[in-house]
Amino acid sequence: MFNKNEDGLVPVRKVMIVVDNHRDLGILVNGLLKYCPTVEIYTAGDTYGEVKAVIPRHSRFLPIRFDINDYKTINPDLAVINLKPFPDDKPFPDDSELSPEDVMKGIDSDRLHLMTLMAKRFDQTLTIVDPDDYEGLIIKLMTDGGHKYMGRFLAAQGAFNTINEYNSKIIKYLGEKFNQLIPD
Repeated sequence: MFNKNEDGLVPVRKVMIVVDNHRDLGILVNGLLKYCPTVEIYTAGDTYGEVKAVIPRHSRFLPIRFDINDYKTINPDLAVINLKPFPDDKPFPDDSELSPEDVMKGIDSDRLHLMTLMAKRFDQTLTIVDPDDYEGLIIKLMTDGGHKYMGRFLAAQGAFNTINEYNSKIIKYLGEKFNQLIPD
């Protein structure tokens, strides 16, 4: 049972965005800037340029770059993470030539790890993994000014479901592609 203190609202002050799918990133970033005016947005990798590109020209806001391995220094209230596609979503160009090592390099292990860590912190951090959820998040920020415990818990479940689906694709692909290469 959740206690009353856990139902409290957590305002969004620090946001970590690490995404491969840039769809609706403008909705997310501009909504955050509008409804959380003191927000700090941290980005890693190519996400920095994508976030910077959707910020209105007249804004004085700039995202802050961070190394994905330094996530602990940020302590975000909101983590927006999605994974690079795996073969079922975006087949390798010519996967008949791929070695098991090549396939392993295509696994988005850094983001998988980060998604797991952020979802485990659901008591403090809302983890969003699907661009389809950005608009709903902005509406919640507009109406409530933050996110509640149960919403964070449900979002963590969604993150773990995404992790499970991704890992299942890896297992299926590796089994279908390489099991015949393993000697008895």
